[in-house]
Amino acid sequence: MYTMRFKEEAPERRSVQQLRGIEEVRVRKMYELIARQYNVTWRHRDYAYNEWESGDIPNRCLSSATACLYGIGEAKSMGMIPDREKSRGTFFLN
Repeated sequence: MYTMRFKEEAPERRSVQQLRGIEEVRVRKMYELIARQYNVTWRHRDYAYNEWESGDIPNRCLSSATACLYGIGEAKSMGMIPDREKSRGTFFLN
């Protein structure tokens, strides 16, 4: 899975927890890179589900987008979104 995702071999003798840490560093760097590219002020990823207003705009946008993607994935897994082959007329997820 690591090789498919990153197009390189996984570091040898690493635990799943260590691989997750490597992924965390990659994601942090990607957030910083994209923020710079689009001139967005980025401090760090921070989300407190019980204190929505405490988050800054970039964090609330990321949290909202993530929730939407999870919802779409859940709906698809439950069969609520038709397969592309069966729904040629729809624009959704094409």
